[in-house]
Amino acid sequence: MSTSRVSLLVLILALNVATACDQSPISRLDPSGTSWTLTELAGAELPVEPVVIEFDEVGGYKIIGPCQIVSGERWIDTDGHGFGFFDPVMQPRDCDPPGVDSVAVEALLGVERWEVIDQTTLKMTGVRTVELSRAP
Repeated sequence: MSTSRVSLLVLILALNVATACDQSPISRLDPSGTSWTLTELAGAELPVEPVVIEFDEVGGYKIIGPCQIVSGERWIDTDGHGFGFFDPVMQPRDCDPPGVDSVAVEALLGVERWEVIDQTTLKMTGVRTVELSRAP
């Protein structure tokens, strides 16, 4: 085999390996500046009113539920699937019945890993598995 063919094969293999290695969620979708609605909550019912999570441009988050607003900082592992919410500040809201969103908010705050299903769906796991759909 000629040197040019060997070089070409090495280049093709290197590109394939680089592409296969860059499968972390952040390489597929940066959540900064986006909003998501909780659509599935394993093992529990969703509140009647939606629970929305907003990701700002500087590493913060805001979870907006019928009974509370929670905000803080988020952490995303840029090389893998790690994800977390930190320093939650909770602001109660008037709602009926009280605490209807507590399981959903606890599930979101307990997230440890995330996966990009497609550009409109995120799956997060931790205390419970949750699924989010991108808000328009």
